[in-house]
Amino acid sequence: MASSHVALRAGFASGALCALLSLSSVLHAEPSDAQKETARSLMAEGRALRGQHDLKGALARFQAADAIMAVPTTGYELARAQADLDLLVEARTTIRRLLTLAPKAGEPAPFQEARTKAEALDAELDARIASLHFVVRGAAPNERVDIFVDGEIIAAAAADLPYRVNPGQHVVSAQAQGKQASAPIDVAEGQSAEVPLDLVALAPAPQPPSSPPTQPAGVPTLAYISGGVGAAGLLLGGVSGMLALSRKHSAESGCRDSLCPPSTWADLDHARSYATVSTVGFIVGAVGVGVALGSLLAASPSSNGAALRAHLSASTAGSSLTVSGGF
Repeated sequence: MASSHVALRAGFASGALCALLSLSSVLHAEPSDAQKETARSLMAEGRALRGQHDLKGALARFQAADAIMAVPTTGYELARAQADLDLLVEARTTIRRLLTLAPKAGEPAPFQEARTKAEALDAELDARIASLHFVVRGAAPNERVDIFVDGEIIAAAAADLPYRVNPGQHVVSAQAQGKQASAPIDVAEGQSAEVPLDLVALAPAPQPPSSPPTQPAGVPTLAYISGGVGAAGLLLGGVSGMLALSRKHSAESGCRDSLCPPSTWADLDHARSYATVSTVGFIVGAVGVGVALGSLLAASPSSNGAALRAHLSASTAGSSLTVSGGF
């Protein structure tokens, strides 16, 4: 029972708010016959559930009945149900509201009886409520320290004074600049307990790991080799091409009307040989240079591992050579 009051606190706070709103409406309008009948039925159900030891079910009925009527009888039954669940602070709040209802002339006798019972219950609850005394250590003089009980901040003016709570389990915490403390505590009815709060420095937030600086990538070996082969091929193609053109012009100078005498045949053979060597040299050079460029692109950090595709083609037309490619 002692541990259930924390879980129910939100519901009871909501019920208390509903009751206060109902009280405001009662001051302006009398409940209807249907509302009165509903409240009577809820009160009967609440008493029956209490007899069956269903204290939470009983509390829900009494809360609803008091939200409708907000009279001494419903208020007393609600306070009694809260006390049965060790919600002593909430029960005293309900009683305080009940006792603010001034007696009216000709009011029913059960109303006055409820007031008398509520006063007796209030005195009993006062002795049963526990209290906490906070002892904060590790704070600098005049340093602001925020104290929380079950997540609710305590007013600074009350931090050095006994703080009244329901019996049972509580979580007390404190926060200061860069420091914190936490202390669970279980207090019995009427107990006055000291809560030590030793502030400790907060651990620094973990920093994300820094990436090592990117080292410039060296020139791949394949680029060296293929680039050298490509350069040699282009050089060979250029020299052979010039020799082929020179022999061809020499042979053509001895030809008449497209007829070439035997004395020019040697130059023509050499021209064709040099042209073939030139074509092969340019093809090898283009492929070598292409492979070298592809190796450099593949090794570049900006490539992000993207796949590299290369296409090279070479063709000859007469004495000219065309090389094309793509990556």
